[in-house]
Amino acid sequence: MEDWNSYLKKLYEPHEVMDNFQALLTNEQVFSLEGIEFGIKCLANGKTKGIEGYQAKILKIEAPVLIPYIHNLFNMVVKHGFPKLWT
Repeated sequence: MEDWNSYLKKLYEPHEVMDNFQALLTNEQVFSLEGIEFGIKCLANGKTKGIEGYQAKILKIEAPVLIPYIHNLFNMVVKHGFPKLWT
């Protein structure tokens, strides 16, 4: 049980996650407009709302306007890291 507890602590320690994430930072654009559009189209149209209370259907309707902003946001996160408030 102690080994399992130790493993879980290491897995979820914030500094470990951030250290691993730092190695992923790159100046290359990882996300493409087409990839984000595909991801949005693949969202299920169920009645369940997400964490923020938005339904996938609304995101799909607004996709033509939102995709460039999502694209920019995702690539900025990969380039600069997550804002501290998000972690």
